[in-house]
Amino acid sequence: MEPLVREPPLEPADPPVKGRCAWCGDEIYEGELTFSGDEGRVHLECLLPMLEQTLGAEYLAELCGYEEGVA
Repeated sequence: MEPLVREPPLEPADPPVKGRCAWCGDEIYEGELTFSGDEGRVHLECLLPMLEQTLGAEYLAELCGYEEGVA
């Protein structure tokens, strides 16, 4: 009887999970760019929506040097 030969997987395995995003709840994988704060760790793509909801667009605009006005 011939020994079984295992085929290598077609796709590489996912990197290890390091936690969950405090904003969206999805997994954070080893090597992903994240930001950490009082609320926990968040994905890069979750940071702006989180800040906008938490701080407000007007405050973020002011922090970036924009002034409110009417056209």
